[in-house]
Amino acid sequence: MTPSATNSVLTDSCPSGQYPALAALRLDNNDLEALSHQGFICRERRGDRVYHKLRFRRNGKQVVRYIGSAERATVVEREVSALQSEATAFRELNAAVKIANKMLRDSKTQLEPMLASYGYEFHGRSIRRPRKRLDDAPVTKNQGTIQ
Repeated sequence: MTPSATNSVLTDSCPSGQYPALAALRLDNNDLEALSHQGFICRERRGDRVYHKLRFRRNGKQVVRYIGSAERATVVEREVSALQSEATAFRELNAAVKIANKMLRDSKTQLEPMLASYGYEFHGRSIRRPRKRLDDAPVTKNQGTIQ
């Protein structure tokens, strides 16, 4: 499941009410959806002045909005962080899952030779003793051929 499929932060009702500083930058619902996945506050220095801008991409094109003062930039940054929190958590969870899967693969690779020496093998992630094959089993009188 992707963050956009479960993004409870954005609703069809007025999300600009939840993010007044972003609404003041003339961002519509599509912009907020794009910003929920990526975007950042850029600080540019020109001479002795610092300018704050919000940068993100909408349909492959960069969108830039001038923010203004450092205080206003702090408020916008807080709102952008809240908007992106679900996508950030999703990325962190995927990274943890990758690490856990690698650890499982590595441990399975290390255990296979030892288990084989005791007559066991992996069946998926479970350890099992395999059944004896019919070819290996001794033939008894009661075993007939299947026709």
